Amino acid sequence: ADTALHSNISEVLSLFSSVLNSNIICNRFADVGHPIKDGVPPAEDNQSTIKEILKDRLTPAVRHLDVLITYLHEQYLRGSFTPFYTATDKMLADFNTKPTGGDKLKEPLFRLIGHRFYPDVNTLYYKLLSLDQYRIVLGPHSQRSSQS
Repeated sequence: ADTALHSNISEVLSLFSSVLNSNIICNRFADVGHPIKDGVPPAEDNQSTIKEILKDRLTPAVRHLDVLITYLHEQYLRGSFTPFYTATDKMLADFNTKPTGGDKLKEPLFRLIGHRFYPDVNTLYYKLLSLDQYRIVLGPHSQRSSQS
């Protein structure tokens, strides 16, 4: 499943730029004696782009991006980055790139301004984070009562 040409170009260019800049930053940290051993994991919202970079073969659909994809693949093999999938609505860089409104607009806007979202009390995430050990003070418009 290949992506549309224009989407593929923008996704690969964006990922290339972030990996290149991350490598520069990691090298600077190593120069001052604080190496970042696992690299920086870039989030990607296009699974087809991740597949194109991780496989060891270029297809005719992406041959115009051969240098960029080859660089990303080599960096992946070296362990300097491992892309992981993140849904578009969870990525701040994609905030408001498509028309949205109501609740679909409210959640990313709150995330952008630093509002914290806590999982519901009876969920696995709540238990894994051991949030019952902390006092969580929620805003006046919250639907959940604060924990003591």
